[in-house]
Amino acid sequence: MRERSSGVSAEFSLAWLLQPLSVETFLADIWPDDHYHVKRGCPGYFDGLLPGPSPVDELLELFRREPAAVRLVKGRDKKGSDNYLLADGSLDVVRIRDDFADGYTIVLDGVEKYVRTVGTVARSIEVELNFPIQVNTYITPPSQTGLAPHYDDHDVLILQVQGSKIWHLYLGADRPPREIQREKDKAVDADGLPAPTDVRLDAGDVLYVPRGRVHSAETTSEQSIHLTVGIHAPTV
Repeated sequence: MRERSSGVSAEFSLAWLLQPLSVETFLADIWPDDHYHVKRGCPGYFDGLLPGPSPVDELLELFRREPAAVRLVKGRDKKGSDNYLLADGSLDVVRIRDDFADGYTIVLDGVEKYVRTVGTVARSIEVELNFPIQVNTYITPPSQTGLAPHYDDHDVLILQVQGSKIWHLYLGADRPPREIQREKDKAVDADGLPAPTDVRLDAGDVLYVPRGRVHSAETTSEQSIHLTVGIHAPTV
């Protein structure tokens, strides 16, 4: 594991992510029943989480020798890392940037293994909740949709690091636990979905989405970077 960020702060914790909402209120009144938007009005709140003045370049460099955790998505179109390998097995960053310019979202899975500050957040939440945590990075070009409407089999905290994104939450279309299967595609046919509740995440904001809630998102006129903190609570 290669870690690039230094100077880990004790602030990087679940309480730091949620404030001014308290962890106690979150666990007692919100999780795992409903979504919640922490609207902060502090664009630089997450500036210390990702490495360097140019996070996209820094992140791609971290994954250059370990490309298996890299994928690109655009609606229902998904491209795995095998589409972006050079002859030596490293990541073809030029081709990734070409597809990014064509509207694809770059997804980097398990970024907590590569960035020390993100790893600190993940470990802090694991200790507090006693659930496994995985953090993914999503980098989406302007005026684009990443994934088509879908649901997750785990709870998610979405941290808006740069730019902004409009999240469409389809209330009343939640998938019950008995229908959530890890093996099947989580995409949902948009036909028949209710009108969405829209939430705009600006830099520094957090959105909690419970497992099973159908959602999608689109960027505004600027590039967006957000992290998804997946909370993998055990289920029966």
